[in-house]
Amino acid sequence: LYSRHGEGEIKDYVKVAEERKILKVLGFSEHIPLPDRTLDYGRRMEYSDLPLYERDVREAKEKSDIKILLGGECDWIKDEASFYRDLLSERGYSYLLGSVHSMVDPDTGEDTYIGRIGSSFKKILVEYVNLYTQMLSSKIFLYGCHPDLFMSAYKVWDENAISASKDIACAAKELGIPLEMNDFGLRKSLI
Repeated sequence: LYSRHGEGEIKDYVKVAEERKILKVLGFSEHIPLPDRTLDYGRRMEYSDLPLYERDVREAKEKSDIKILLGGECDWIKDEASFYRDLLSERGYSYLLGSVHSMVDPDTGEDTYIGRIGSSFKKILVEYVNLYTQMLSSKIFLYGCHPDLFMSAYKVWDENAISASKDIACAAKELGIPLEMNDFGLRKSLI
């Protein structure tokens, strides 16, 4: 709902979870907007909607017997680390998830969604790995989201892709941070 690519409201998800009686804990993790920066790579929550999201999760938490957690998925931008930490310490988030959705396109010089970079992503694959492992090393995030997203631009499973994947997995293992895998990077067509 808030990120413009989901359906339903927080209360709808809670209602289904309560009716099915299969969950004891339900965490929400919308894509988190930034206060002074627009991230132009798809449907994202507007910063002005952040208090509404937080309110809706907190209201659901008050009304439900299920343990409801307020969380968010954050795009790793090193300059925003203090904002992310404030979400945890000042705004009461239970957890944050980290991801790298965009990078500077080597051909255009613009910060854009990874899948839009296309074949020139090969030039910045090592930089992607560095950003991703830097995000993991920040210790801000509960786990790393879809480290395979680079495959939406880098379509060949070759030695470079294998090396990038191993480097991310080894960093996560060393740091004790789980990685989420959803294979969407492999299935997603070039934009």
